[in-house]
Amino acid sequence: MFFTSRDRQRLKYVTLERLVAHLRATGWELDKQHSDSRRRIWEMDINEVVVPARPDFGDHVRRIADAVETLARVEDRYPAAVLDELLREENP
Repeated sequence: MFFTSRDRQRLKYVTLERLVAHLRATGWELDKQHSDSRRRIWEMDINEVVVPARPDFGDHVRRIADAVETLARVEDRYPAAVLDELLREENP
């Protein structure tokens, strides 16, 4: 999967709260056993999404990109469509 340069810029506007809300709403479950103070692990079937615990971590945008790519694969959609939804729902 890939992002356009515009999509890469937009990734920084996806909040952790919005991403977590989407994960919960679409059936992902928090793996409390493997989550820690730096990251939260969300699982669905054999798939895993790593969500940073705080937005000020250096790899925040990369983790959001990974999450969007995984969601796109699992939901059988383009990453840009998932990103659009996360941003649209963030800013109604």
